Amino acid sequence: MSEREYDILLAETAGSLPPGPSEQSEPWRVAMRRILLGLALVTIKLELLGLNYLLPCLGAALVYLGFRSLRRSAPGFRLGWLVSIVLLVSAAARPVQSPDWLHWPLVALNFARDMCLLLGLRSGIRAAFERTEGAKPRDLALCAAAAYAVLFIFAIIWTCVPARSAVYSNIRGLAGLALYIL
Repeated sequence: MSEREYDILLAETAGSLPPGPSEQSEPWRVAMRRILLGLALVTIKLELLGLNYLLPCLGAALVYLGFRSLRRSAPGFRLGWLVSIVLLVSAAARPVQSPDWLHWPLVALNFARDMCLLLGLRSGIRAAFERTEGAKPRDLALCAAAAYAVLFIFAIIWTCVPARSAVYSNIRGLAGLALYIL
């Protein structure tokens, strides 16, 4: 491009306004929407018409696409992108039957994978907010990770220790429901 062509191009585009704030934040909004919708779809387990295989695969693909577009903006998003590749592979391999002795190691690996996703998302969001001015939001991602860890521990306890009575079982169920809602 010659200097004259550059001057003509500059004169033509100088009168246009810069993109508005909604257009500037659109890549961030789209990526976060994909990540959150993907995490919701990975969580849903419907045993109807093969949706227990399709929804987690679609959710894992959305999580991967969301983290892929944010991976260069913060190291936490890069971690989330790498872990989302593992999530995508494990969602695709879900129909494969695993032996019984491999159940508990897979549960632990899935828990570690989910915690890395949540903490990577948290780290990326915190790094993005540190670069901006204004009030810092509450750390909801850390609260979500802590609640997930507590629910995981309760689920392990409830799986390994049987309820002694129906009342005890109902109390445990209500406690788990309360933690899930909070």
